Amino acid sequence: MADWSVARRLKVGLGTLAGVIFVVALVAVGASLFLKGQFGEYRATSQTTNDINAIAEDMFDARLAVAALQAGRGDAAALRDEVGSNLAEIDEVARRLLDTGEIDAQSRAHLQTIVTEAATFHAAFLTGADRQSERDSLVAGALGEGDAAKEALTTLMDASNRAGDAGTTFSAARVQRDLMEGRIALERFATTGAPEQIETARTVLAGAQQQLSWMATMVSDQARTATLTSARDLVAAYAESAEAVAATQAARDAAYADMHEAEATTMSAIDTLVDDLVTRQQGVHAEIRGTFAMTTLALSLLAGVSLLGALLMARAMLRRIGADFDRSLETVGALADGDLDVEIEGAGRATEFGRLADALVIFRDKGREAQELARREDAARQERLEAERKQAEREAEAERERTVAAAQAAEARKREIFETLRAAVDGVVTAAAEGDFSRRVDAGALDPELAPFAQGINRLMENVDRGLAEIAKVSGRLAEGDLREGMDGQFEGTFASLQQNIEAMIASLGGLLSSIAAEAEGVAGQSAEMTAGAEDLARRAESQAASLEQTSAAMTQIASSADSNAHSAAQTNTAATEMNDEAGKARAVLDGTVAAMRDIEAHSKEIEAIVDVIEDIAFQTNLLSLNASVEAARAGEAGKGFAVVANEVRALAQRSAEASSKVQQIITQSTGVISRGSSAVDETGEALSRIVERIGTVSANLREIKAASEEQATAVKDISNAFAQLDKITQKNAAVAEQTRGAAALLSTQSERMQQAIGKVRLRNAPHPARSTLPGKTGSEAA
Repeated sequence: MADWSVARRLKVGLGTLAGVIFVVALVAVGASLFLKGQFGEYRATSQTTNDINAIAEDMFDARLAVAALQAGRGDAAALRDEVGSNLAEIDEVARRLLDTGEIDAQSRAHLQTIVTEAATFHAAFLTGADRQSERDSLVAGALGEGDAAKEALTTLMDASNRAGDAGTTFSAARVQRDLMEGRIALERFATTGAPEQIETARTVLAGAQQQLSWMATMVSDQARTATLTSARDLVAAYAESAEAVAATQAARDAAYADMHEAEATTMSAIDTLVDDLVTRQQGVHAEIRGTFAMTTLALSLLAGVSLLGALLMARAMLRRIGADFDRSLETVGALADGDLDVEIEGAGRATEFGRLADALVIFRDKGREAQELARREDAARQERLEAERKQAEREAEAERERTVAAAQAAEARKREIFETLRAAVDGVVTAAAEGDFSRRVDAGALDPELAPFAQGINRLMENVDRGLAEIAKVSGRLAEGDLREGMDGQFEGTFASLQQNIEAMIASLGGLLSSIAAEAEGVAGQSAEMTAGAEDLARRAESQAASLEQTSAAMTQIASSADSNAHSAAQTNTAATEMNDEAGKARAVLDGTVAAMRDIEAHSKEIEAIVDVIEDIAFQTNLLSLNASVEAARAGEAGKGFAVVANEVRALAQRSAEASSKVQQIITQSTGVISRGSSAVDETGEALSRIVERIGTVSANLREIKAASEEQATAVKDISNAFAQLDKITQKNAAVAEQTRGAAALLSTQSERMQQAIGKVRLRNAPHPARSTLPGKTGSEAA
């Protein structure tokens, strides 16, 4: 380094500083690109989370539509289309995520599970819905067959009642009761799916068929036989329809069981995938924060080390240059003092101070030649004086005096020249040692032989002064962040190479800082997009959470209302059942009353017949008493006693006839009353039968309402659970959105600081300092 020129030392120092700045810039660019990749991954993970949430929402809507279809609410075709549309969206989103290739193997496996199980869910749902529709059609057909069988049995009971066949009437009523119980059990089975209900229906319908078969052996007339045959066929058809309903119900339940299993697997995969994505986002967030910290620390350390190295290098260079100047000043001072034996260091070097040392060597050699010349002249003079001393005393003395005067004049001239040169060079070198390279040696005031030396020193000082001035100007502009101008003017040699290197360094730094500014703007834009996306996601999560809270409260009220309805329906059903039992008892009592009144009517007819016999006997007795009176009159005195008896018998016969007539009237009146009472009782029985039938219908409807209310309460609880699960997912989304918003805000702040730091640098071909504003901010706010 001792052989280096000042320009080379400055070039090496500035080149080292530029290299350090370039390394710092490369580290900053690398960190920016790495952060860009991490934020791209974070944004991709956030988008994947949104897609998974969309899948969860579609699955939730599909489950609601399935629950509505199972409960029989809404248009079945529209609900089927809604389920198909939701599952198609799930399949589309899941397959799109699988095709992107931006997810890991575990998440890909979960997505594949979602696609497979969603397809299984859809297929099982369609099968179950078809079986449910088929079951509803079978139930409707069975109800029609049951109504027809009931009408046939009612017709049979009326015909048997008119025919006085109490046994057939009772049996038909019993079959009708079994048919109603079978219908109730079948409807309960269709509503609840309880296996004991279909067993009850099978049992009572089998008993009804056996009873109808027995009745066929008891009925003899053709009309009732035809009615009985029709009723028996209708009951058998109803039993077959019940078996078909049971088989279809079992197929539907199996399909729905497969559907619920696929649903549980799908929701489990969605929950696991959401948890994995949240964990992945948290990991990426931690990596981003770590990268920020490491980048900040690395840039701070590099900047500190670079600044310290630059200061140390500048200090070493200044000390080296100062030492060279001090050595040159000492040499010039020694030469000025007349020390021509001084050792001149640095001669022969291709540096500024080497060229100065070469000039000093020339100066020293010239002095030595002058000194040798003076010595020779003195020796010659001594010889001449010695030779001429003998010739003439005066001439020798005069010559000696003239020689002494000439020597004194030459010595004075030599000292004057050295003093002038020392003063001129000493001022220039002293000023240069103090950092002032503007001083020059006055060549006109020196001896013409020393003019080239002075001109060489002046050229040296001028080149160094102009080069160092331009370097100082460029360094000052670099320190102020101004990269618009380089070294002005034309330079030669080392300063020309230094000028080219500085121009290349300024161009490289300008391009590098422009690239960093562009990357900072890109990072700022991405952070703004992430901030906007995070805020939008947070607002959506908050809005969704509020909607879920309101919906959950409404579902809680609906659940309470459904429970209350189910409880009221149960109480009403119990009351209707008790009323039906009481009405049955009243019908039994009324049937007994009707039978008793019919017995009384029959006995009254028998009494009427007996009274008729008594009247005939009284009439015959009266005739006999008349004949006896005639015969007694013919007998005279002998027949008087017999005539008295005959009169008594006739009187008794007349009273018997009168009594029997009164009894006949009373019986006739009683028979009329009994007949009217029997008609009224029959009408009451029919009305009571209709009441019992209506009560049975009301009871069946109440049981249906109770079952529907219980099913509705269960569905509402399922919906409430689904809302709770969706609320959990929404809370997770809100937390992730808050974390995303915080990370985006931190990145935006760091990007703004980086842009502010880069904005202080002024580049070429730019009318203003390179300054960038964040998206969504004004220029004043960005400044």
